[in-house]
Amino acid sequence: KKDLISSEHETNLLFILPCTDYRFIFLTTVLKVTKNQTLKVAYLNEGLGQASVVHLDQKEIKLKMISSLEKKVFPKRRLIVGLCRPQTLKRLFEHGSALGINHFIIVKFKLSDSSYLKSKILRPEYYRELMLLGLSQSDEYYELPTVEYLTEFSSIRSELFQDSTNLILSTRSHKSLLHYPKLE
Repeated sequence: KKDLISSEHETNLLFILPCTDYRFIFLTTVLKVTKNQTLKVAYLNEGLGQASVVHLDQKEIKLKMISSLEKKVFPKRRLIVGLCRPQTLKRLFEHGSALGINHFIIVKFKLSDSSYLKSKILRPEYYRELMLLGLSQSDEYYELPTVEYLTEFSSIRSELFQDSTNLILSTRSHKSLLHYPKLE
């Protein structure tokens, strides 16, 4: 389980998390970390490593990196979804990030409700927080996904059918997931 998401780089590789930081609250209340405990950590968009709790009190936690970063290369995983209810998008951004989706494509179809375009969930600062939450629940992913909006599906339709690794889920399909080979 990954215990920390960070995009900050300290020259001495020491992270200081004040008591107002959501990571401090998580580490102290959920994980109940102790001094000298080793944690698996993630540098956002950089890699995974390990840090040790070198200081812990009511005001702050200090974490010191004790390993070099391990950077993995993952296949491109795009999720193409029609513009849907904000609550559904919220779950997609969080859970998709945790599962390794690295590019979300939101398509405005004819039947999509136009009022959803005004939702705060589509603001970068809002979906970024959801993606960070998803990444913090992941054991191996550390790269923040990107989001793209399309006004029509036809702009990517031909590209989808060129790649045999695409899996398209549709209510009109005559095949189930059992008809496809297992992904390795």
